[in-house]
Formats: sequence, structure tokens, C-alpha cells
Amino acid sequence: MAASTRKNKAAADGSPSKHPEKPAAGVEQDSSDNESSQEDDDQTVPVQVNNACITELKNALDDTMKSYLTSKVGFTQDYFCDDVKLGLGWTSNIIAAGISLAGWHFGWEKTQGYTAYCVGAYMVLSLALTVFTSTVEKKKVFVGTKPSKASGTGPDKVTISTEVKPFDPVYQLQLEYETCRKSGPPKKYQVALKPHFKEFFDVDGILDESRWNNYLDNALKTAISKT
Repeated sequence: MAASTRKNKAAADGSPSKHPEKPAAGVEQDSSDNESSQEDDDQTVPVQVNNACITELKNALDDTMKSYLTSKVGFTQDYFCDDVKLGLGWTSNIIAAGISLAGWHFGWEKTQGYTAYCVGAYMVLSLALTVFTSTVEKKKVFVGTKPSKASGTGPDKVTISTEVKPFDPVYQLQLEYETCRKSGPPKKYQVALKPHFKEFFDVDGILDESRWNNYLDNALKTAISKT
């Protein structure tokens, strides 16, 4: 009986078990879920705007251009203009909010002298913002740099300005590409382009990003070849 029991136990231990197959199925299911989620991440939502609004069309091309130049071409965007505007704007708002709270808490009689100074400071900051926007930033929508292919030189710099006119469905783009040289001043190349919005948007206002990216890529290649 003891020998028979040991044989039966050994046979039971040596028989294949079906339990290990379940985790494999679970792993396979997890991998398929990961693949499907990765495919969902790769799918991008198309950009769609109102074809009748020139401002929306321009902003769509501006935003897509920034994303393409930073993520695909390798430029690092310079946020100097944005930082200056934010600094001036926030400082003006803080001054206005501070003197308003002080007047509410202490009363007009005690804060009227400070109010005059704050109003003057607010006007100066607003004027500075207007002057900076019109003389320094102008119509720039992207300023970026990336390492130059030539060794021993500074980074390449691209500056892109865009503009649209009322009732004119033309996207006016000015591109300036600057490369540094080991000796002498930097070399610049400027090109002005005027594509029609219908080249990149269909009748439903959906942007053809691949065509727009190719258009930018060709413009950059032309600028690089001229410098």
C-alpha cells in the first residue's frame, strides 16, 4: 500500500498542470492592451478651424509650426519675448490689485497719495509693453536655435514672422536663417513666402499637417543652402 501510494503521488507530481497556462494568457492580454494603447497614443487629433476666420487659420499654422520646429527639426524655442511680456503684464496687475486692496482695507483718504504713484507706474509699464511689442517683438511668432553642423561655431538661429491682412486669405511668412562662422560676422538669409490658406486647409477647415510640415521643411532647406 505504501509503495502504491508513493507511485500515485509521483505520477501526480509528474503530470502536467493546467494552472501555469493562465498567467501566460494574462500576459498576452496585457501586451495586446499595451499595443492598443500605444496605437491610440500615436493617433493625433486633426486640427480643425473655421475657414471663414482668418485669425483662426493663422493661429493654427503658427501653433503647428512651433510644434514641428521644436519636436521634429530640433530647434529650441527662445521665450525671451514671452517672458518680457509676462513680466510687464503681471507687474502691472500686481500693482493694480495691491493698491485696490489697500484702498479697500485702509480707506481712500489714507491711500490716495500711493494711488497716484501706482497709477503712474501702471501707465509706464503699459507704455513699455506697447513699445516692446511694436519695436522688439513685432510680428515674430518663433525664434529658435539648434547646434550648428560646423564645429567650433555658435548655434544656428531661425526667426519666423507671420502676418495676415483683413479679407486676404494669404499667409505672409518671413523666414530669417542665421549661421555663425569661425571668422567674420554671421551669415543671414531671408525669404518672404505668401502661400494661400487653401494649400493647407480643406473645405471643412481641417489642416493637412504633413503638407504644411513639408512646406516648412523645404523653406528651411532653401535657407540653409543659401547660408
